Amino acid sequence: MAIEMFTDRVGYIKRLDDIETAHFEIFTNIGLIMSEHGAILIDTGWGEKQGKAILSELARIGKKPVAIINTHAHLDHAGANKYISDRTGCPIYCTMFESLFLRGADNMFHVLFSEMVLPLKNGLEEYGRLEKTEPVIIEGDSHITIDGVELYTVSLPGHSDGHIGIICDDVFFTGDALLDPAAMKKNKAMYMTSPADMRRSVERIMATDCIKYIPAHGPAFDDARLSGEYYFKMMERIKKSMADAASEPVCFEELMRRVAERVRLHVEALPYYSTVRVMLHSLANALVLDGSFECFVKEGMLYYKLKDGDALEAF
Repeated sequence: MAIEMFTDRVGYIKRLDDIETAHFEIFTNIGLIMSEHGAILIDTGWGEKQGKAILSELARIGKKPVAIINTHAHLDHAGANKYISDRTGCPIYCTMFESLFLRGADNMFHVLFSEMVLPLKNGLEEYGRLEKTEPVIIEGDSHITIDGVELYTVSLPGHSDGHIGIICDDVFFTGDALLDPAAMKKNKAMYMTSPADMRRSVERIMATDCIKYIPAHGPAFDDARLSGEYYFKMMERIKKSMADAASEPVCFEELMRRVAERVRLHVEALPYYSTVRVMLHSLANALVLDGSFECFVKEGMLYYKLKDGDALEAF
């Protein structure tokens, strides 16, 4: 277990050695902002196991949570919200869109895993459940003060419609909007609801000049432009693979198989499969909307095809 601080009051819990990591084998980083009466947490991780470890680590340094800010309401970011809030009384903050899932947890699996809800819901419960809570609503792109600390929230949709980043003391918590290149290289599949929004959010982070960027997964990084450039190269490679796969009409499952094989996406386990499926569906539909792909249904299956002579727009 380790806490790393980048300023006198801003850092993160970057590793919990005594708990099993979740199905992606990626630990969710927990942002820390020391405040007047304790610590503000940025996200809470998977569930009770991570919640217990967070409280234990804070007790070790003589702190307690005074607030939780969720970058978004996915299970690996909000899974320990209720566990921590029930034991400390700390409020939970998130945007209006994300609050819908914190208030009505069952719907989250539809957003996260599309049509693969039922098998994954049972398979994920060992890591925790997104239990219902009543969050305090905050806006993206606003200044807020919590327990004597002034924070700036940054609207970063794309991974989730209500996703935000948080800046404090020139440290940027980027959530799942942008990771370190090493983390992106390892996982490749980037869950997204809107490729266009994701692009704009990455560009927005790249335009900042903070002293440190703390993502939700993987190591912190110093150079947002370098990370953003890697993201766009990765998306370009996936896009080219999709175009090659759809040079002739191809059903979505075969498109996914070909791209996963060429780019070496992980589809061996259900959660990985679902993440890749949602990402490629979003990308394929974006290409239809910009006129690069056409789609049609044939014999009960969805097909895509690259339009002859059309150049692909950037994601």
